[in-house]
Amino acid sequence: MNRRLPPAIVQERVTVQVKWFNPTKGFGFVVPEDDDNSDAFLHASVLPLEDAAMIAEGVTLVCDLAQGQKGLMVSTVYSVDASTAAPQPSRGPSPGPRPGGFGGGMDRGPRHHQSSGPPGEPGEGTVKFFNDAKGFGFVTPDNGGQDVFVSARILGRAGLQTLETAQRVRYVARQGDKGPMAEKIEPL
Repeated sequence: MNRRLPPAIVQERVTVQVKWFNPTKGFGFVVPEDDDNSDAFLHASVLPLEDAAMIAEGVTLVCDLAQGQKGLMVSTVYSVDASTAAPQPSRGPSPGPRPGGFGGGMDRGPRHHQSSGPPGEPGEGTVKFFNDAKGFGFVTPDNGGQDVFVSARILGRAGLQTLETAQRVRYVARQGDKGPMAEKIEPL
């Protein structure tokens, strides 16, 4: 098992602005308000679930910055202020579907992380497996329903590094395109 120590925090509760963020890829960069010369990596896994959709250029965050392997990175987000976001230019009507195959993403089917449907349902279960290298696993619900997909992103939001086989957990799951998927998870 490959468990890394969390990166060392170098600045606590610092105010930063989002320089850019790609919600499709789940990452971007922020700039501390008091230092225009350095930026820090922002990964979607550290964003509060309810605020992730609001992240755009100019949004203000209060966060901890840590020293990662490749430079500064956001390690914890305490607050999100979307009122400072830069206005997004209108792109006009969509030209419709494009042929896929060259990075457009239109050549692939639905993915687990695309969720739809009503807010999640709470449950408890047992970890079937979690693959650290691939960043996902499954929980077998106590109620006997379909296994629940768990991504590393959800673990990160819960402050967890991994899950152990046969570990007992409590989760909130919603119906995704390919079945139930965890929105929140915690060990019991």
